[in-house]
Amino acid sequence: GGDIVEWLDGYTQLAKVFSSASFRGSLASFVGSRKSEAMQFPPGFSGCVMAFTDPQEIATEAPETLQLLQDDMVKGAFFGVAPRHAASWSPELLARLRAWMEQPKGFAVGGCGLDTSAPGALPLEDQMPCFVAQVRLAAELRCPLGVVVRGQEDVEDAAVALLAEGFPGDLPLILLNFDASEELPGRLKGFPENVWVGVSPKVGFAKLARRIGSVVFDTPLDHLWLSSDSPDTIPASLGGGRRSVSHPGGAHEVASKIAEIKGLGEPEVLEALRRTIQAFLPSETLDVASGRAAQAEQGPPVAALNMAALKTALPGDGPASGGVEAGGSDVPPEGS
Repeated sequence: GGDIVEWLDGYTQLAKVFSSASFRGSLASFVGSRKSEAMQFPPGFSGCVMAFTDPQEIATEAPETLQLLQDDMVKGAFFGVAPRHAASWSPELLARLRAWMEQPKGFAVGGCGLDTSAPGALPLEDQMPCFVAQVRLAAELRCPLGVVVRGQEDVEDAAVALLAEGFPGDLPLILLNFDASEELPGRLKGFPENVWVGVSPKVGFAKLARRIGSVVFDTPLDHLWLSSDSPDTIPASLGGGRRSVSHPGGAHEVASKIAEIKGLGEPEVLEALRRTIQAFLPSETLDVASGRAAQAEQGPPVAALNMAALKTALPGDGPASGGVEAGGSDVPPEGS
């Protein structure tokens, strides 16, 4: 019916969104403020997963960072050092990352990776030590890893090799804000069971739509990760104008594009994408205290415990909803 479907943004650098909009306060107050008017928050927005990927955020325990982590609408956090900051990697940063991952909302090491696509990017070999250390940290903590891979073939080859060497195939790997070759997901050790493809507003960019759209089409709906990638990526609908401010509301447009590519209804897609994100977040699907206790006794991360919940929670019936093989059809029987 006309019920509003709750949805989540799975990746935003919220601190940067707020600073670019000169805003201070809670996410709930931002949603209702004039600061977010350039791009509306469609109905049903229920929160986001934050990313902290700047060494300055990681190195200091800033009051603003702690405040954001306590925000009710911030459901979880990636902590990592992005490839563009790889030059500032140090043992001290690794120690700080480890400490941040003890935060109740810290569920994944992420925003790390290899990216030579930006002007002035560090050479590939100079990015590797920072990436490898974070891959090892996630493996050691047995938590999900969010990775950015962007550049020529040599970048993808290096990412595949370093992940094969350092990251177990049974742990969740999220290819954040996917902008790589169509072959990349299938080359990863944990594919298809433990690889998720992050879809950002880039899926709507004319130059990228075909390549990214093809990967979205081939990836089962329950292995897509919804992302506004705000404020770094400005949705095509805003025309990428200089005055545009990108924020978590942009994830809704991405979900609409996914629905279009897969020939599915938008509410079904929003719901499925939200369930996927929630299955990774300890506080959402398990009582945090009991979840942490179970983790201490049994070893596997809370994220792993929730994968079973994800399989049963997806919409639809029969095996098709549980994990369509890559390349299989995601179109529902009624062909909506």
